[in-house]
Amino acid sequence: MVVKGIEAWNFAFERAGFKNAVIAKIQPDDADWDAGDIRYNVVRWSNSPEPAFSGYGPSIANPRTGE
Repeated sequence: MVVKGIEAWNFAFERAGFKNAVIAKIQPDDADWDAGDIRYNVVRWSNSPEPAFSGYGPSIANPRTGE
């Protein structure tokens, strides 16, 4: 479901002239790439209501708007 939602952005990118601009993959245990590598954009999601050790980050918020 998450992969389909991410790849649904391809419709908008195709209208702008970019084909297959977004590719979503589930990272396998034996991946030859690192999700922390700045060459890749990564979306991480968790299905647990409990935060991971030391929380999630990084995040930046505008103190005036909360955005």
